[in-house]
Amino acid sequence: MGRLLIKIVIALMAVWVGWWWIAATGLQSSITTWREARQVDGWQADVTSTARGGFPLRIAATLEDLALLDPQAGVALRVPQVTLSSAIYWPGYATLDVPQGQIVLSTPGDALTLGTDGATAGMRLRPGTALELQAMSASAQALTLDLPEGRLAGLNALEAQVQQGTDPAAYTIRLDATGLAPGALLRDALRLSQVWPEAFEVFSADMTVQFDRPWDRAALEMRRPQPRAITLRSAEARWADLRLLLGADLTVDEQGVPSGTVRIAAENWQRMLDLAQGSGALSAGQRPQIENGLRVLSGLSGTADTLDLEITIREGRMQIGFIPLGRAPRIILR
Repeated sequence: MGRLLIKIVIALMAVWVGWWWIAATGLQSSITTWREARQVDGWQADVTSTARGGFPLRIAATLEDLALLDPQAGVALRVPQVTLSSAIYWPGYATLDVPQGQIVLSTPGDALTLGTDGATAGMRLRPGTALELQAMSASAQALTLDLPEGRLAGLNALEAQVQQGTDPAAYTIRLDATGLAPGALLRDALRLSQVWPEAFEVFSADMTVQFDRPWDRAALEMRRPQPRAITLRSAEARWADLRLLLGADLTVDEQGVPSGTVRIAAENWQRMLDLAQGSGALSAGQRPQIENGLRVLSGLSGTADTLDLEITIREGRMQIGFIPLGRAPRIILR
């Protein structure tokens, strides 16, 4: 009996190893096929090497020195290393890992360098031919964003999540950036003093979007799902003594025209105008009119330093109380 059990275990292990090898080889073949398809389209798609991994519960392929180039657009992407992996029982549970290093995106006008101590993105698709999106997530540590002229921004950690709700066409989206710090280029553009805090204390968002259909493979092959209702529970940015808090409850018709309400709370809004004027986004001639209008509105909300407004949108037209603000932008995903 003992020997029979050992033989069964050995046989099962052999089957498992064989299945893993076939699945891992299939993943590598899919990557090769994708690269060849890009080359047929006129792209340059090169890797130094591709290695299998993930045994025994996952299948993985690690690509070294991935380089993509679209000669027509003049856009190039270079990634030192990236690992694609999925659960051996369902390839729709996929993960992309980028280790410590620098990712370079080059365009005809500039080059953007993304540095990280490690980044991971995951995707869960429901089994079936539609490949319906169930969840997505992304996390990164010590991110930096640089141009040749200097640093644009950096952050300590980034967490982003997309989760399908009980209604398959509704998705909850959450974002939290810890230690988001505008770099020297942005600080100079805003003309910030040296004593101005380096990083945002809070930079986060939490919302639910109801689409007209779930996100699935048809979103790539046909048209994008379109928002039909947006509930922004909270979007907050806090930096030094500035705080901006947003909320919204909107419906969107088939033409992308929104209706509903948008709530805005802004603390020390005059300092925000200082930053806008210092950066050139607001001219000295425009400021008095805008500032006077906001001062009246802040008085209506009860305090001079805080704006607490509710914008009403009816069939695409915005207003605060009886004051018209013009047309709202259409909400359409291209």
